[in-house]
Amino acid sequence: MSHTRFAHSRALLLALASASSFLACEAPPQDVFRADGGVSPDPHGVMRGTVVYAGPRVPCDWTLDDTYLDEDRVPSVRGRVILTLFDAHNPPPPEGSATSAVNLLAIDGAELFGTEPTRLRDVCQPLHPTGAEGPATGSAPFVWPDLELGRSYQIRGFYDSDEDFSPFFSVRNSPTAGDVGGGALVDPTSPVVRYQPITFGSVAEHLRGQELTGVTVSLGAVVTTERPAFRYEGTGTFSSQALLPTTADTTAADAELWDLTMSKLTLLSDADPGLTAAFEAGGVQVDFANRYANQWYVRDVDVSNNTTGAPGADGVADPHPILGRTRNVKWVTPIILMTRAQTEAEVRAHIPAVLLIPSVRPAVVLLGNTRAMYPSLPISIAPVGVVVLDPTLPQCRVPFVPPGNQRELYSPDDGSVPGGIPTDCQEVPTGEYTINVLHGVVRGRRAGGQACADASMCDQDESLVSGIVRCTAGACAISESQSGVDLLSGLFSSQTWTVPNDLGAPDVFYNRYARNQLDPLPAGGGALPTQPGPGSLLLASQSPSARFFVFDPDDGNPGHQYDAAARRDVRAPACESAVPAAGGEALPFTPLAVPAECCAAVASLCHLPLCALATLPGRTERSRFLTSADLDAAGKPSCVPFAIPASCCP
Repeated sequence: MSHTRFAHSRALLLALASASSFLACEAPPQDVFRADGGVSPDPHGVMRGTVVYAGPRVPCDWTLDDTYLDEDRVPSVRGRVILTLFDAHNPPPPEGSATSAVNLLAIDGAELFGTEPTRLRDVCQPLHPTGAEGPATGSAPFVWPDLELGRSYQIRGFYDSDEDFSPFFSVRNSPTAGDVGGGALVDPTSPVVRYQPITFGSVAEHLRGQELTGVTVSLGAVVTTERPAFRYEGTGTFSSQALLPTTADTTAADAELWDLTMSKLTLLSDADPGLTAAFEAGGVQVDFANRYANQWYVRDVDVSNNTTGAPGADGVADPHPILGRTRNVKWVTPIILMTRAQTEAEVRAHIPAVLLIPSVRPAVVLLGNTRAMYPSLPISIAPVGVVVLDPTLPQCRVPFVPPGNQRELYSPDDGSVPGGIPTDCQEVPTGEYTINVLHGVVRGRRAGGQACADASMCDQDESLVSGIVRCTAGACAISESQSGVDLLSGLFSSQTWTVPNDLGAPDVFYNRYARNQLDPLPAGGGALPTQPGPGSLLLASQSPSARFFVFDPDDGNPGHQYDAAARRDVRAPACESAVPAAGGEALPFTPLAVPAECCAAVASLCHLPLCALATLPGRTERSRFLTSADLDAAGKPSCVPFAIPASCCP
């Protein structure tokens, strides 16, 4: 019996060997990658590097150790490294418009500093600090797998000292005061922060994937400020047909633009009803009493050369992306982006993103207490929508300028506007706009607030702030700060706050899976509240109803739209000629054409009619948006919420 089994096994082995010999003569079958419609996993990139920490002592837990006869305690480090990955062609503002990372990696603090007690005594904040403690240092390797090939990235990171970071909770996804920031920098010793581009080759070049090594992430810049937790105040809306001021009087133009929305961003405080309970439920930690950490810091944005337009600071404030072209308004922090909320159907149909780019009210920048403001920051919202045709290409952010504005705003292709950029004559895309604010300071040096008996005792060495001349209520007060205190030096920290967020009502219209994140489950069962109300911890000021809204007042021609009968785009008369800023008769114009590489991403949306005006939940005015009924089985839309730029659709 055994012999029979052996013979059978030998025959099977011979058959397999024969088959393998035959197959060896044939080319092995090649499957198709998933990106090309096959089932074979796409090749990916792997990044290997080192995180280097050189900063202040870190928080630790101190426990008794029975092996010690005295009162010595054994430390264990608290905190973790958070690394965020951004597309190098679309980083966070001011260089780009990204408001979230494309990937994230966390490293435990014990990996950075180890666990050996003697070593940790030189790393941890002592139980009883004297102020004479030296800095802490540490390093740890990291491996970042499964990165998409054919892209260039930036790494930004921080040491989460208080362990309050959560990538799944929108109000806890960036650093807070006391965290230690940094990133993969071109030169960590330079006062000008430049992030190193980390570039992977294409799939065609690396069919088996690609590994990049030697990436160094440096952490050492202490974050001085808290996240800019705010609520919006103002009219909250304007018409898609609203126009920029035409008057040449700067003061009158500022007032006219301010009157359009009368908008303010007001910092939250523990005096706001329900805020303390909501923050506690959401795990949000803010020291409201720390005025240095909780106020608006108005600082120049300088990320490009104003002469050549190339990236890189030149010591001169950059012009505001919208008002800088029309009113010579400089760009200052905080940086504010309003992004048009997209329905699930619009995401599936690849409808481009749209931005509104408000500015700190220009009059505030030029006059009065401009360096530090509390609690409210007045902002002006220009009625120009920036349509992001391709987020990876800076030249693909196209302003939509409503019909009826001055001729120069359309960047005519006749060369009459030096340095013009491609635009489209079209109303501001309608819909609800999420409010994103980027703000904050790292390495800020405190100024003001020191005790004094008279002005002569105030530190005149604070020369970067003009006029520390007041001694108010026994403390030195800085004239250009509403609170009397300021931060000197320092760098922009890109801390973020977004409205709406998880402290408000679930955003079920745009995300069917959104859920109440704050309220405890009801005793005995039942549904959680979907709106702020009695017994709920949800905050109205952080809810979807707090979005800014652009409405269409009359269903008129938005500038151009496709005429199916004529089989061409039909332009509105106000998009064929306009009055110059100097006055006189209207002159014809054709805006500079959008680059071809930008049009490729939206070619499939050309010559589609505009979606019918409809009412969003909770709104009375109408806007345009896609629903699932506007898509066919393949996800192709039958209409668009705004027309694709005319120069992209010949």
